This record gives sequence, structure tokens and C-alpha cells, in this order.
Amino acid sequence: MNKKVIKKKKLKIFNFLIFIVVVLLISFFIKILLNVKVRNIYISGNKYLNDDYIIKKSSLYYYPKFITYNIFYYQDVLKKDPYIKDVSIKRGFFSIKINIVEKRAVLFNGVSNEYSFNDNTKIKESDSVVKFVLPRLLNFVPNNIYRELINSLSKVNDNILNKISDIEYSPNNIDKERFILYMNDGNLVYITLTKFNKISYYDNIYSQLDNHKGILYLDNGNHFEIKE
Repeated sequence: MNKKVIKKKKLKIFNFLIFIVVVLLISFFIKILLNVKVRNIYISGNKYLNDDYIIKKSSLYYYPKFITYNIFYYQDVLKKDPYIKDVSIKRGFFSIKINIVEKRAVLFNGVSNEYSFNDNTKIKESDSVVKFVLPRLLNFVPNNIYRELINSLSKVNDNILNKISDIEYSPNNIDKERFILYMNDGNLVYITLTKFNKISYYDNIYSQLDNHKGILYLDNGNHFEIKE
């Protein structure tokens, strides 16, 4: 057997051994990766719900294996939560990034003791994990008008919404959609659903009243009756 043949055989054996080592190394790393768990969960977008609540609700509290967990499964689980409007989940480097879009609570119904959200869903105060600070409805409102009230409140920004203490349904012979808004500053506002957007200008209107207290009529015209 000549030297060239021997060299070729040695080279083949060497290459085969290299191949085996590479396969073993790849198998080893794959096995490690398949068993590595998610190390960090980052949550953003949540205003009312705390991180622990979201992690528990998503079933991610046991920190699943990084390679094998199904993003869409956890998204679907969270989307079923009554406080959550939408959610997106992305993979990071051995981490999970969850972005939450919460539903917006706009009214506390003092008659039924329920929180009402901007999509017209409701949660009983006794069942709620969040204690919202919201305008309180003082009396019964027919269902069709109640839905319109929620839609109108949903268009009011938080700054103005937080200035409303109580809401009273106060229809008369002319207007079946009239309400009284009891403001935290002591003023009353008469308003109707068709003109509810006017409450968004409350700060601008009040700034022109020289700190007087009274009744602001936005249901029929725009005038202010001074009480103090």
C-alpha cells in the first residue's frame, strides 16, 4: 500500500471524526436550547393592570421553554381578559415582550355597582381587580340612552373626565337625553347627548368665569348662571 493511499484513508477518517464531533456539538447545543426557559418578561402599555396580573393571566408565570412556546396561544389567552382590548407578543433574546392595550373605563354605575368600559362591556365592582376612580351615575338610565352615554364619555379626554364627580339622568318633556354633570369644582353642567362634545371645552369656558360657581347650560345654548 503506497503512501498516497494511506494518506487518503487517514484524511477520510479524520474528516469523518470531524463530522461526528460537529454533529455531537450541534445536538448538544440544540438540546440545551430546547430546555432553556424564558428568563425575562417585559410588559408595556398597561396603566391599570399590574405586571403580576398580566403574567398570571397569560399563564406565563412558569416561564416556558424559549424555543417551544407558542406566541399566538398566549396572545389569545390575554385577549379574552375583560380588561384588555388588544395585545401583541414578541420574542426577545431569551425573553418575551408583551404590549398591552387596555380597555378604557369611563363610568361607575352607582345603580348596578358596575364599571362601564368604552366598548360597552361591564364588570361588577365586587369582581374587579382594579378600583377605578370615575364619574358616578346616580340614577337609572334606559339601556339605549345608557349606551349612547358611554359612547359620549369615551370621546372625553381623561383630564375632563376626572373633573366630573357625578352624573344624573335628568330628562324633561323636550329632551329625553339630558344629563346633569356634577363637577369636582362645585359647578353643575346641564348637557344633552347630542352636544356632549362641548364638555371637552370645559376648561376654556370655566377660565372665563372669574372663578364664579354656578350652573353651566350646554344643553340649550351656552350660558352660565352664577350662584356665588
